[in-house]
Amino acid sequence: MRIEQLEARHLLAISPLPAFVPAVESLGSLVYRTSAADRLDSAGQTDSFSLALDANQLLSITARPLSAEGLTPRVELSDPAAQLVASADAGSPDAAALVQTQPTSAAGTYRIDVTSLAGGGDYELVVRAGAAVEAESVGGASNDGIASAQSLAATSVLLPAGADRLAVSGRLDGSADVYAFDLTAGQHAQLALARDDAAPLFSAPEGLIVAGKPAGVALGDMNGDGRPDIVTANQGIFPIVGEVSVLLQNADGTYAAPQSTAVGDRLFAFSLGHFNADAHLDVVVASYDLDNVTVMFGAGDGTFSSTLD
Repeated sequence: MRIEQLEARHLLAISPLPAFVPAVESLGSLVYRTSAADRLDSAGQTDSFSLALDANQLLSITARPLSAEGLTPRVELSDPAAQLVASADAGSPDAAALVQTQPTSAAGTYRIDVTSLAGGGDYELVVRAGAAVEAESVGGASNDGIASAQSLAATSVLLPAGADRLAVSGRLDGSADVYAFDLTAGQHAQLALARDDAAPLFSAPEGLIVAGKPAGVALGDMNGDGRPDIVTANQGIFPIVGEVSVLLQNADGTYAAPQSTAVGDRLFAFSLGHFNADAHLDVVVASYDLDNVTVMFGAGDGTFSSTLD
């Protein structure tokens, strides 16, 4: 019996990417994204992903190392017929590979391969539909001035009435980012800026309880620590008369419990300012029922040293 040695073969597992979700809060942006994170341990290793796409979609695909371990990624896009349609290599270890504004020619399931050309490490794969990616944000050419502005022409999506829409996903890092597009005589443009990960611009609200029906609120540094404190003018709830409450801001951005001082009745207007010769912030309030105005002189610690009617 003759025994022949078989060739070593590797079965390539293909992981489906999550469905596209809007990349920004406004659905009218026509920008969508999906992503996955994984790890390549050594040169030559490949991870493959599948994604169902329509014809004439515009894709920008980024494979970005997440750790400084020397990974040099390559990203490739293949069509439903398994034909390679786009490929990009990172320019250096730990840099991103970017396939920029690649249109899809046919509907079907596309494959995206992420391969290590050198080294290994964790990475994130992000696929955006309908937008370019700022080249500078992934280690490409700078777009910090008019002369080096990144063109958005390839991102055009036709809209009704002869309009079109352009889009780019970038990163604000303290310097200006400049983009270019063409307008004919008489055309106008509307610009919008939003986060491209659908995350809220603010964290969940934190409620602060101030008794006595607050009628107004202002911000000012009431204790000289450089942080904005909250001052409220409260109308009062019988039998409590009007009050001014001061909530001092802590170093972590939270606020201490209110310090309240009784003043007037049914306060309806107030303001912060300097009304004497010291450096402490003062408060002036108007009392509806008493028909008068009261100046409250700040003591520099969030309380008041005296008042003047």
